[in-house]
Amino acid sequence: MALDGSGEVPARVVSGGGDEESRHHDRISDLPGSLLLQILMLLPLVEAVRTCVLSRRWHGAWTRLPRLAFDDDAAPRVSRFGNLVDGVLRGYADDVDMPDVLISVRRRSSAGDAVRLATSAARLAAGRVTARFHLYLSYAAVNLYNDVEDENAAATTLQLPCFPRATEFALTFMGVDLRMPNAGTFAKLTKMFIRGVRFTDDGEGISTAVSRRCPCLEVLLLHRVRGVKVLALLAQSLLFLRVSLIMQLQRLQVVAGSLREMQVLRCFSLTTAPTSMLLNVPVLEELHREDHYPHDDAGVSLFGLPSCLQKLVIVDLSRFTKILQHFHRADTLRLEIPIALAGHAELKVELPYHSELELIVDTNQHKIGPTIVNLLKKSSCVRKLSLQIYHGERIVILRSSVPPSGTLGLLMIILCMPHQSDTSSCSDDSEDRNTIYPAGKYTMEEFTAEHSVLHNLLRRINVKIQAKIKARQGGITVVLPSNIKTGPANCLTNVLQRTATICSQATHGQLRRDLIEHIWQQFGPFGDK
Repeated sequence: MALDGSGEVPARVVSGGGDEESRHHDRISDLPGSLLLQILMLLPLVEAVRTCVLSRRWHGAWTRLPRLAFDDDAAPRVSRFGNLVDGVLRGYADDVDMPDVLISVRRRSSAGDAVRLATSAARLAAGRVTARFHLYLSYAAVNLYNDVEDENAAATTLQLPCFPRATEFALTFMGVDLRMPNAGTFAKLTKMFIRGVRFTDDGEGISTAVSRRCPCLEVLLLHRVRGVKVLALLAQSLLFLRVSLIMQLQRLQVVAGSLREMQVLRCFSLTTAPTSMLLNVPVLEELHREDHYPHDDAGVSLFGLPSCLQKLVIVDLSRFTKILQHFHRADTLRLEIPIALAGHAELKVELPYHSELELIVDTNQHKIGPTIVNLLKKSSCVRKLSLQIYHGERIVILRSSVPPSGTLGLLMIILCMPHQSDTSSCSDDSEDRNTIYPAGKYTMEEFTAEHSVLHNLLRRINVKIQAKIKARQGGITVVLPSNIKTGPANCLTNVLQRTATICSQATHGQLRRDLIEHIWQQFGPFGDK
């Protein structure tokens, strides 16, 4: 859009009618101010600021934008991105609030003095932001942990001011020494996200800020944070808490009377020091824990946990069963079995009562069938079952929403599932497994579509198991139902006869693969039914 001599934006001349005044009238500048702001919101911030040269009406329009979104990817020709942020924040209109200030730096060339940029932006926006303040410096742009040669106390410290009117605060800054405010309050803050920073006060600053300076905080996320040895949170308004990869954490203390969901991911597992935990969350509904359980039971105080949960997810890295003992019921129970335990058939664990069970197992050349069966035997009340088995790059998914008889059928299938043998004689069976599972994953609904098919499948596998037991006891007689001695299932007779002459692990493994392949071809979703 070109400028004429008067500095006004000439309207597009429409040929073919109309008087001279209507053809040259600037109709865009006559739009209401709210519509002008909507137009500017559709432009990158740099381009929105440049509209100030179009006319007097546009001169200060950008200074009232309801959202200031700084993105260095949208301003590739700006050589000093920090100066742009500082200049726009200083030039913003004094008589209006800043609803949203969003700063994103993804390119290393745009970061410049990243600590200075963050300090200036936080100071200028702290008292004026009424909604969201997000400051994101990507790991590729700034990582003070790697920039050791430039590291010094003055250059890597970010003193955070209070944001008394903001409702959401997010900071991602890898390696900066974050100092929480010593005075003031985040009076209206409901969400806080902090990633990548480090603390030099062992966690006292963040604990005090959350417990005393955030009276309305509902959501707290701390990720990849260093220097926190003690995290003590007393927040009655807190509804959601996620702490993940908190380096050097030794004590976790959470007292939150309204907390509904809590996630603790790999915090105690990153320290060799003794650990302890105190939880008082009486109305907790969902718990996701992927972490070491403290080795000293005396350091664990869980006096405020509810006995019933809506969802319990356990990916424990040590003392796998300890956390399960604190709950009597979980509507949905999800267990991710560690590789170290996958080869143990008998796990001394009492599962809480549950109606939906999700099992995720990494085989890693372990025999996982007996372990899964052992867990499922303890799930007599389960009505919905999901099983995911990871074997290298392959994923086997089984899902069932069937009555107990269908669950029993799934148990029998798991018993006969092929696994990676510990001996080298069975190392060439990958092709057979790909034949058994041609799509890499399948669902149990396809097996249980007709109850009669499942019933026949279960009966035939039972015959096979009985034959194996008799063979091991010294007998060689194989008893087969009359309906499988002839007809299209006659090949199953040969398979069962071979069971009686098992003399090596390789033969045993081949027999199992032949049997499951035959069952798949007869009843599987990719064979003739």
